[in-house]
Order: sequence, then C-alpha cells, then structure tokens
Amino acid sequence: MDTLRVSICYTNGIGKNEDGKKAFELFMKSAIGGYSKGQCVVGFYYSNGIGTQQDYEKAMVFKIGQKWGCDGA
Repeated sequence: MDTLRVSICYTNGIGKNEDGKKAFELFMKSAIGGYSKGQCVVGFYYSNGIGTQQDYEKAMVFKIGQKWGCDGA
C-alpha cells in the first residue's frame, strides 16, 4: 500500500516533482502486488500514454481484469 501512496505523490507532485514515468512504475508495482486501484490506474495510464507508451491492448487487460474496481480511474 505504501507504494501506491508514493506513486500518487509522484502523480500529483506532492513532496516530489511530478514524474509520470516514476508514477507509472510504482503503480505497476502495486498492480503486480494485487492492489486493484493500482491495476485500474495502470490501465488508465496505458490508455492515455502517461509515463509509458500508449497501448490500448494493455490498458484493456488491466481495466477488464478489474472492471468492478475501476469506477474512479
């Protein structure tokens, strides 16, 4: 869960410089760890090309896998 919180800091520039790539890496780490919010955000980042190359297929994998937990992402 701490990884998820730090990734939000990188996303919003809270106590750290905004860094989409670093935020993506940390959200991915939380997604791999099984956190549904991290999985949703990774899908969002893939679909919008934030911190990574835009990839709609990968976005759908993360979003479909967590379709019930992605309401806010």
